[in-house]
Amino acid sequence: MKYAGLITRCLAFFVDCVMILILQLIAVLFLSFLFGLLMPIIPNTTETVTDTFIYLSVYESIITFVVWWIYFSALDSSHNQATLGKQIFGLKVVDYSGNKIGFWRASLRYVGMYISIVLLPITLFVVALSSKKQGLHDMAAKCLVVYR
Repeated sequence: MKYAGLITRCLAFFVDCVMILILQLIAVLFLSFLFGLLMPIIPNTTETVTDTFIYLSVYESIITFVVWWIYFSALDSSHNQATLGKQIFGLKVVDYSGNKIGFWRASLRYVGMYISIVLLPITLFVVALSSKKQGLHDMAAKCLVVYR
């Protein structure tokens, strides 16, 4: 197995971010449209603008988390074993034996990405210098990102 390096992984992640932002925008617009249609039928609405803003912020945060989680977990555990960004760069996610990972392991890897992002300088250093080019989230989920 040939492990994917830092630059290739970062480029694939950038492509994924663009794809996810498009999906997220569609989801937010659809739900906002739906929410907007339902507002006139709710009787005696006493919500202030601040309350509405808080509700929408919470909904958007939930939508963001779910869209990103489903995108990464479903695609990394799919038949292709890769998100669209990884596919473009010829990468896939595997376990230590080179096998396809399941949805829950991909979900663990996704949650670990939050820790990796918080510790970004350390994560970049770890990926660049580790022998298997693993990020902290890869280590937590016992996964590798390799070339096809």
